[in-house]
Amino acid sequence: MRVDERLRPHVTNTLAPVTASLVTGIIGEEPSKFARTPILWNAVFREFRWDAVCVPWDLQLDQLPGFIRAARDAPDIAGFSVAVPYKVAVVPLLDGLDPMARQIGAVNTVARTPDGRLVGYNTDGQGAIDALTRKLPGLDHAFLDGLTGLRVLLIGSGGAGRGVAFYLASHLGPAGELCIINRDVDKARNLEQALRD
Repeated sequence: MRVDERLRPHVTNTLAPVTASLVTGIIGEEPSKFARTPILWNAVFREFRWDAVCVPWDLQLDQLPGFIRAARDAPDIAGFSVAVPYKVAVVPLLDGLDPMARQIGAVNTVARTPDGRLVGYNTDGQGAIDALTRKLPGLDHAFLDGLTGLRVLLIGSGGAGRGVAFYLASHLGPAGELCIINRDVDKARNLEQALRD
């Protein structure tokens, strides 16, 4: 059975037939309308002539468990990105987490292992650190030389915010200070407590 046929009952958007031998994608409420991930990766796949495709999968929260089961049973799915609001909700449905994702409690990437397990990773935090401290293409220098000892204000404590907070805390060091604000004060306090643990 093709991957689009396996996943069709678990998504809300219309899926075109998928015939590529390697399938990736992005899950979220409506990545078919907003995500740039498929545009970017499909251009890369075409450029390198890979028999691969990146597909947006729109789903509601109650469809998430069925989607994960169907993805696990579809060996042509190499993995997928996880968009809001499922970065935390997907965690207990996976077969494993890398150590940092386990500590953060949120994932933005799921990869299939050679033995078919779906394992979650969180690259949000490292991406934020790299954007601040690495010299990016076309620039003469990095935005910041380092983060040690800085005072940082983080706005948001959802899935991506959690990832960024854990990576920031590890780079700020004991002399640094991280202030977290969020619309839901309890979520910000829960993240603060998780960082202290």
